[in-house]
Amino acid sequence: MKHLTVQANRSQLDAIIAFVNGELAAYDCPMKARLEIELAIEEIFANIASYAYRPGEGEAEIGCEVLCRPLGSRVFCSELAGFAILALVAFLTGMLFYTVALVKQYIKESFVLSRSTALAIVKAVDTGPVSNEVMRIYRSLSAEERDKTGTPEYRAHFAQVAQSEDFRSVHDILREFENSSGVDIYLAMYDEQTNAVVYIVDSDGGSAFNFEPGEWKEVAEKERIGTELNMAASIQAKMLPNIFPAFPEREEFDIYATMDPAKEVGGDFYDFFMVDEDHLAMVVADVSDKGVPAAFTPEELAFFGGKQRFQTCELHLNPGDVILQYTDGVTEATTAENELFGDERLLSVLNSASSTKPNELLAYIRMKLDEFVQDAPQFDDITMLGLRMN
Repeated sequence: MKHLTVQANRSQLDAIIAFVNGELAAYDCPMKARLEIELAIEEIFANIASYAYRPGEGEAEIGCEVLCRPLGSRVFCSELAGFAILALVAFLTGMLFYTVALVKQYIKESFVLSRSTALAIVKAVDTGPVSNEVMRIYRSLSAEERDKTGTPEYRAHFAQVAQSEDFRSVHDILREFENSSGVDIYLAMYDEQTNAVVYIVDSDGGSAFNFEPGEWKEVAEKERIGTELNMAASIQAKMLPNIFPAFPEREEFDIYATMDPAKEVGGDFYDFFMVDEDHLAMVVADVSDKGVPAAFTPEELAFFGGKQRFQTCELHLNPGDVILQYTDGVTEATTAENELFGDERLLSVLNSASSTKPNELLAYIRMKLDEFVQDAPQFDDITMLGLRMN
């Protein structure tokens, strides 16, 4: 900080302003700021000279330190700060997408692991006897007795089950899977009457979170319904052909199909199969209603279909020709403004497709459907089946 000592009278004001301006000369200080500084100095020094000292007596010491940076430096710092903020936002966004993708991968792997584990356990050991015995004892208890779950008194009801050979066999199998996979595995059953998950066998023996046979925890009604719907959706998915390529030994055609239900369980149906060596059958159907009631009525499809009069025709397919079967969930896909996707838009999408491979074509159609409806909810099942001659 530089200093200037002058007589404390108003005649020294010009010298003070010149001193300050000399310090500001090295900086790109705007003219407006300089004028405001001069006015402030004039007002402050005038008050000091007029009231702090008698006329002609005393000295005033002025200290000047410029705290502002040059304009170029300020611009650089501002740009640097902006870049840092953008980089942080980009980093956080990237981490968010990475975390979502990682969670999806873990969920998928856990689902596959649980399914494979369940199948392997069922093949390795019969879980029926111990499960049935635990549930028999559980259902024989009164509500008051069930409320004591986790206590020694409650566990005494299931003591014989825990000592049985069936229990030890299931426990050892579960423990072997747990040691090899590193995942906590247990066997439990759901009781509809009490809305509770009842533990049968928990391999994590000695742990603070270990559940003994018969111990239970209540499941909310919404969670129970969700579990049942998920089971129904899984059953329905297994009913439909979902292994592709469906006929790897047949090089003369490619076939692919998808079904996206509007609810947890859909009412659409598709199937394809070889009638004989020279004939392929394909069917796509839309059952009235949606959800669980519509999902498990293939016999109604056959029954009502048998009463309909179908128009028959013959069509010669050349290599590269494609047949697309679809339900009205495609053409009646609706935007938030109630505009339908429609037949003409579907034809336009088909003509603009860069690939006629059934799996790529169906994915392209679905992408265009999603772009069209945007955030509008899906009101109907969307089912498509594509066949291309090679």
